[in-house]
Amino acid sequence: MLTLIGLLLLGLSIFFLWRGCNDNKATAPAENATTGQVAPVPTDDANKDFSSFNITTCEGNEVYACGGEVGDQALKDNILDAVANVFGTSEKCDNIQVDDNNAMTLVGQENLEAALTQIKAVPNASAEFKDGKVIVNAPDATALNNLVSQLQGTLTGVTVEGAQTLDVQSTVDQSVQVAMNALDALDANSTPADLANALNLQVINFEVGSDDIPDENEVVLNKAVEVMKVIPNAALNITGHIDSTGNENQNVTLSQERADAVKEYLVEQGVPSTALTSTGAGSSQPVADNATDQGKFRNRRISFAAP
Repeated sequence: MLTLIGLLLLGLSIFFLWRGCNDNKATAPAENATTGQVAPVPTDDANKDFSSFNITTCEGNEVYACGGEVGDQALKDNILDAVANVFGTSEKCDNIQVDDNNAMTLVGQENLEAALTQIKAVPNASAEFKDGKVIVNAPDATALNNLVSQLQGTLTGVTVEGAQTLDVQSTVDQSVQVAMNALDALDANSTPADLANALNLQVINFEVGSDDIPDENEVVLNKAVEVMKVIPNAALNITGHIDSTGNENQNVTLSQERADAVKEYLVEQGVPSTALTSTGAGSSQPVADNATDQGKFRNRRISFAAP
């Protein structure tokens, strides 16, 4: 009887050991019922920020602006290949940044080339792959509705939306809060790039023709000054940008004045001038179209970068 009990206990031990070992293994890749292809094993992307990608066409159905922030070089290369295959070149996408705080996947990337083909067909269209969805815009309502419908058919399982009517104050207020939250999360282990990314979340909406920093953005810049005292070797390159309306020489001058105003404000609050540079880019580095109010609004901006 003891021998029988011992054998039973041994058998149970082996069963639970086998089960425990199998429970610790990564879940086997599942086969996609639609394509028959094996889906990749999920990564830790869920703990990271979404990767982003934006592209804008011009009148000639060419790339007018292209950028984004992705989690690794492989994803960047995949995006560049898709752009090159559709538009013949990816040279306008040089400012896609790699940051390992972002996911190594992009929403809709499996059908990105097909989506880009549809976007290319619409002059002055734009699309932003960000925050797990795709936001598109076009110069008129008919073109926008058609593009949304086409992309919804191509990017299955992805939310595709048309750009909402521009609400400047609401957009600014939301951006300031998001930037403050990002700055609050920085500490001595953060990098100058982390600081720049946080500051880029705010919208600095200067009055027309003015370089006076709005009060709500001074709050963000004050917080940045505190953070710069904590982050080792904190430094920033500040660039002013304008939409394409008006004379470009005047646009360059105004964009330089706005970048200088931000630099001077930070210096007045105690940041060493040697840690800051300021440049005016005029309208030469767009991130959106200049055919819609939303696009022009996005192009009028101050951008921050780590040296």
